[in-house]
Amino acid sequence: MGIDFGYYAMGWVSQVFGKSTIVSHSGIVPDFGAFAGLVPEQKKGIVLLYNANHAMIKPALDEFGLGAAQQLAGERREGTIFGALYLGMRAMLLIPVFQIASLIATLRLLRRWRADPEHRPSRRRMWVQHILLPSFPDLLVALTLAPMLSKMRGWVRLFMPDFSWIAWICGSFAVAWSFLRNGLILHSLRKFHR
Repeated sequence: MGIDFGYYAMGWVSQVFGKSTIVSHSGIVPDFGAFAGLVPEQKKGIVLLYNANHAMIKPALDEFGLGAAQQLAGERREGTIFGALYLGMRAMLLIPVFQIASLIATLRLLRRWRADPEHRPSRRRMWVQHILLPSFPDLLVALTLAPMLSKMRGWVRLFMPDFSWIAWICGSFAVAWSFLRNGLILHSLRKFHR
């Protein structure tokens, strides 16, 4: 199943939907987006202006504009494939929630080990279950810092401000918490084994 992106010329994309040709163009600047769709055979057109924008959801906004142009042309609107991007944007807000839950769970675990030495794991289980596996999500979140530490940081701050804040705050916390958590676990278990 291939996706037909049409033809591109002079900044306009030309696509055929049913019996109609739709010529469109879209663009973004910080906090603003626009979509223009023309149906030349019917002498119709539509312009959509968005006073909020995000580079991660530009494909979804373009898809919405193209769907509106298809309806204007009297064609059946095709299914969306980029609608899940909105969910992805909202899911970013769960990152700090999971980080706080990880912090609370680790502190409870250390308290339980201190109170009941029978629940202490073996060395192998400690490394796999309590150091390597919990470090993997922290590493993934820490990787969000990569664009913020590169030459792209200005563009990311302008076109993806919420991602920028999540990357700085949660990415930095992930790096610090990973070292601190692993240090606390190793220190606690070393103390217990003595």
